[in-house]
Amino acid sequence: MLKDDSLPDDELILRRIPNQTYFLGNLTNPRINHHNFELEEDEDGVSCNRESLMSVEMLLNRPEAIPGSRAARAITSKIRALGLDIIDVPDVIDPTNVGHCEIRPRHRNDLENKELRKQLASIFVLIDQHTIS
Repeated sequence: MLKDDSLPDDELILRRIPNQTYFLGNLTNPRINHHNFELEEDEDGVSCNRESLMSVEMLLNRPEAIPGSRAARAITSKIRALGLDIIDVPDVIDPTNVGHCEIRPRHRNDLENKELRKQLASIFVLIDQHTIS
């Protein structure tokens, strides 16, 4: 049974990925890596957006987007299969950030596990045709 704020298993989510080697490795053959899913000290989860509420173009053109950023997509059922949850979380800093959600570990230190972050990275697929300049 899902918690009230959990997203359904068939929900597609988007994550903005900076087009930098730290996040994608070799930029001529980019692959999303584990660095994209490291939590900052003040974060409870990895920030994402529901594709049903925010388009790729909207995501990549948000004011805080790093120029050259790319978008990646995943389905919630695969994230949940790793023992993580994906929940609807309003963006308290920017209420215009529609469809904001977070991938949250059951225990805060779960995402300190590099192997788990690698598995999470493998679920996300880059959307090639969308970048910002």
